[in-house]
Amino acid sequence: MARQRRSFSKLDMIAGAGAQFLTNACITVVTPTALHSAEQRDDASPLTSSGIIAGSTAFGMMVSLLVAYTRSSEWLDGKGPFRVLSFTMLLGSGLYLVGELRRWPVESLVLARLITSLGFGAVYATKRRASVEDLPRRREYLFLLLELASSSGMACGPVLAGL
Repeated sequence: MARQRRSFSKLDMIAGAGAQFLTNACITVVTPTALHSAEQRDDASPLTSSGIIAGSTAFGMMVSLLVAYTRSSEWLDGKGPFRVLSFTMLLGSGLYLVGELRRWPVESLVLARLITSLGFGAVYATKRRASVEDLPRRREYLFLLLELASSSGMACGPVLAGL
């Protein structure tokens, strides 16, 4: 007998939309803030430093998505992805903030961004859970809401960087 999957709850939607928003805000905020930071630290090559930080973010996201993909259905269908990956995002972001405030070396900032982006696998888990909805119209609605959260995060990242 096939295991029946739970439907995508309101809590799932809030956590999923939050993960989508934060992921895209974290991605789009990194380039302007890393460049500004490198210039403020008088790095020999601010573009190189900021590029490495931005690249580590993309690399961490690739690793996170591949690792999330290999996890079991039971884990992906539970609350684990949101708990573990959200913690990783928050930890990395906190380390990055402290590193910026204390003027840590670029290598430390790269590591902090890498830790942050390892949490981006929550995006995969969210979309995977939404895709198992039985009703096509509800599935479309969930994907619409997730994409709206994603786009909102993408738009807010540069704005937050400018504050």
